[in-house]
Amino acid sequence: MNTIPHECDTPGGQLKILLLDDPIGSLTSVEDRLSEDGIEVRRVWDHAEVKERCSVDHYDGIIASTVSLMGDAIKVCLDCKRASSHPMMACLVAPYPIEKDDVEFLRRSGIDHVLQSPKDDSVLSLIKSLSQGNNGFSQVSDHVDRNRLSQIAHVTYELAVKDLASKAKKLEEILENSSDVIYELDPYGRIILISKVIERLTGYNRDELMGMSALDVTSPDSLEVVADHISMLLSSQVDPPAVEIGVLAKNGHVIPAEMIVRPIRRENQVIGILGIGRNVEERKRLDESLRRVINEKDFYLDLMAHDLQNFNQAILGYLEMILATEGIDPKLERYAKGAFRQVMQTAQLIAHLKRVAQIRQFGAKQKTRRDLRETLMRSVMNIESRPDKHNVAITFECPEGTYPVLATDDLSDMLDLLVSAAARYSLSDLLHLKIAISPETSEGVKYWSVEISGKSLRLSKPVIRCVMSQDYTGCQTIERPDLQLLVVRAIIETMDGKIDLRTTENGKGDRFVIRIPQA
Repeated sequence: MNTIPHECDTPGGQLKILLLDDPIGSLTSVEDRLSEDGIEVRRVWDHAEVKERCSVDHYDGIIASTVSLMGDAIKVCLDCKRASSHPMMACLVAPYPIEKDDVEFLRRSGIDHVLQSPKDDSVLSLIKSLSQGNNGFSQVSDHVDRNRLSQIAHVTYELAVKDLASKAKKLEEILENSSDVIYELDPYGRIILISKVIERLTGYNRDELMGMSALDVTSPDSLEVVADHISMLLSSQVDPPAVEIGVLAKNGHVIPAEMIVRPIRRENQVIGILGIGRNVEERKRLDESLRRVINEKDFYLDLMAHDLQNFNQAILGYLEMILATEGIDPKLERYAKGAFRQVMQTAQLIAHLKRVAQIRQFGAKQKTRRDLRETLMRSVMNIESRPDKHNVAITFECPEGTYPVLATDDLSDMLDLLVSAAARYSLSDLLHLKIAISPETSEGVKYWSVEISGKSLRLSKPVIRCVMSQDYTGCQTIERPDLQLLVVRAIIETMDGKIDLRTTENGKGDRFVIRIPQA
């Protein structure tokens, strides 16, 4: 096969490439990549325009999709190359496979390169090599077998037609059966494609909606949001996030829907908008019902806690009067003191329940940046200075430095609650605890690990199950859940942290391990 040496002789040395594309835009990304690399590119679809461009302008090469011009692209490439007054590369991009023998025939006929379903980088590498002047181009054969060219073109085009027909059928199946609304808008915001589910949602049939503006089926209070989204997309701005709007049904009913929209681009221009919409009416109804139930639950819990607290206060008052009576019978005094302790425990139970509810409800909204080491050191000092904690000794081990976390004011109470709980599980009257802080990484997340251990600390299995069970089912197996530890768990989880209770084989020296994300 004869070849002609080529050197880029375009003014300024800039390469000029003509792209002959097909209706499905197989060369769209190729055009973008070549343009980004400073190569002058012109993309066309029409036979007459190809001939005009090749005769008037100086192109270093023509790249054609084998299915463009209904398969005639192969002949057009060879004709343009033969008619060119200067050496010209002819390259075919084959979206659908071509037999090896046919590829060799095309090369003998004058096609320089046949790229089978290439990546953009393959085309880019090929074009860049032109500027180096080290590629020779094959000459167009004087005796091209036109019948075989037509046969290759026909086979390739038939493959494309069958593939597109299959994709069109799949698309129609999706549009018919999708539970979400799938739609396409033209550059003017008019509906040109929409899925069948819209009929059930809005009462419009699809034929009615075709050609209507998207704003015609948008509720008045959502018009500005939709208009802004369309404007952002058409101006090639960053893809907007999902947005909730009101869709106006045929009967005037407004349906809340979540929309995700993306631009459809051609030649770096937005030529349409593709969107997916989902009816969130049921979700909003369930959210509202859940919110109402939670509020109702909180109301009854507060009411119950308030009434119980009032009962407790009354009972405490009577018990205090009994205990203050001179010459009280010792047996009666013992009963009164026992009842007094039970009432105090009930009051503490109510306080812990309310505390957990408040932490869960408001804690995540009140987080600020704090120093974990400094906060825990203050807590240790406060604990050691309190008379009711005289039986607790704490060793604090933490290197100097800052230990930033995002936490609420509840972080200051976390250690106090833990120490109070640990004192109940101590095997000796004196509880000696060691607190150590160290960095740790788990599943790609950086934590501060706080380990609280004690040689005389022993945690029972029911307590561990209660604290560690995700749905609190473990608390149902314990006679009296340790609500102090559940308050601690609520504080930690509000900081997106984790608590773990670890035991030793001999039942001594158990420990709490708390992980709090580093800020």
